Amino acid sequence: MYQRNGSVWQQTAKLIAAIPAGGEFLSRSIALSGNKIALGAPYANSGNLPNSGGVDTFEFDGTNWIRKPRIIPPNLLAEQNFGTWGLAFSGAALLVGVPQHRVNNQTYGSMFHFKPAGPANNWTYFQRSEAYDNVAGQYFGESIEVSGETIMVSARAHNSNRGAAYLLFDGIFLKDGFESL
Repeated sequence: MYQRNGSVWQQTAKLIAAIPAGGEFLSRSIALSGNKIALGAPYANSGNLPNSGGVDTFEFDGTNWIRKPRIIPPNLLAEQNFGTWGLAFSGAALLVGVPQHRVNNQTYGSMFHFKPAGPANNWTYFQRSEAYDNVAGQYFGESIEVSGETIMVSARAHNSNRGAAYLLFDGIFLKDGFESL
C-alpha cells in the first residue's frame, strides 16, 4: 500500500496472507472501495480442497489495515479457483465471480455475494447469482464491473465464444443483455 506524502509516494503497508503459503497467488484479483480492499487468492487450499481459492479482505481504520477472516463460499469445490477473476464492491456488498463454478457436474459460472455482518463486520455469504439462461461453459463471472446500482457480469465463452455481458438492476437480470454480433 502506498500513500502520497507531498510529491512522493511512500509505502505504508504490505498486505500478505494470514498464513503465507507458496503458490496462493494472493492479489491475482483486486477490488478497492473507500477504506476496504479485497485480494483474491485463487490457488489457496481450503481443507482438503486443492486450488479451491479464497479472498482476503482488509479494512483501513485510519492508521492500519485490519485483516478480516478469509472468505470462502459455501459448496466450494476443488479446482474452482475462487478469487481468480471477477472481484468488485457494490455498495456494502462484495461480489466474487467464479467462472469455473460447477453445478450438477456442469461448468456454468456464478457470482457470489457477501455482506458485512456482526459486530466485527466480517464478510458473510448472502447469495449466489447465475446467468438466467443457464448456458454451460460460458465462464459467467470472469469479469464484474459496478457503477452505482448497476452490475455488469461477463460471460466470455457464451454462444460459441462470441461472448455476452449480463446486466443486473436492483438484483434482477436484464433478460435481453448484450451480445456481440
